[in-house]
Amino acid sequence: MNIIEFSNVTKTYQGRLILDNISLTMARGDFHTLIGSSGAGKTTMLRLINGLIKPDSGGILVNGKDIRQTNIIELRRNIGYVIQSIGLFPHMNIYDNINYVPALMGADKAAGAERVNELVKLVGMQESDLKKYPSQLSGGQKQRVGVARALAADPEIILMDEPFGAVDDITRHKLQDEIMEIHRKLGKTVVFVTHDIEEAIKLGTRIIILNEGRIEQIGSRNEITFFPKNEFVRAFLGNKSYISYLTTTKIADVCLAAVDAAADMPSISGDAPVIDGVRRILSAEAEALNVIDRDGAVIGKFDLAFDVRIKQGLECQ
Repeated sequence: MNIIEFSNVTKTYQGRLILDNISLTMARGDFHTLIGSSGAGKTTMLRLINGLIKPDSGGILVNGKDIRQTNIIELRRNIGYVIQSIGLFPHMNIYDNINYVPALMGADKAAGAERVNELVKLVGMQESDLKKYPSQLSGGQKQRVGVARALAADPEIILMDEPFGAVDDITRHKLQDEIMEIHRKLGKTVVFVTHDIEEAIKLGTRIIILNEGRIEQIGSRNEITFFPKNEFVRAFLGNKSYISYLTTTKIADVCLAAVDAAADMPSISGDAPVIDGVRRILSAEAEALNVIDRDGAVIGKFDLAFDVRIKQGLECQ
């Protein structure tokens, strides 16, 4: 079921075309990543969804309702927003920052406290952090608080505008893993803007590639990586999509067919990234690897023809 729909949406700013007759649907519960060069229209799409700006023409539906005919306050209560600069209130401690929207909505204090304690754990922080102020937190901790605040009112939709762009690589990877786990647990619809191809492929169940206000391609990580729609997509992604695919895709995701274990064939965990399997085979350890689950049971076989099978729509055999 679709939760967000753009229908022939055009938006200009100071005479410059930002979005050019955009039409797309976003399914409920999917993790959508928006990627494209600077000025492609990514942030504009988020601002339109949240009603911060209006289209020049066309319509935007959220939960089947035209946002022009929806109470803007009610609309935003159902949408969490996380931005790179975070925007925490410096004079409020972390508890009050997270509880800000529920308190405005008149939430019961006991229920609010329970919700805040639940969320601070969900984003990988401690209850003792709730007494701190934003100035006492690291950049990664502030981003975690921003995510918790966006989830506080239990919205259906989470909009994220390059939220991890200002932190170091190690922290960014941890935050990416945490937002993936949160998405898995809660099933929220996420629309995530990024300029990082690896991040887009790692996080997105649907990846939307924009170019000068137009959609060039929408697809899964398999479709984007192995079936670029046109020369722009092919050139924009370059080798980065394939490298990202290797490092962010689990072997179990490309090798699901059960096979009999071969005594002379080494094993690899299905949770390992595909790149680990490629490295082991290229090191001449073996021509193929048994893929095992966490209990040690064989669930498939991995070899270097995995990409050929993906292109043919087949599982590992």
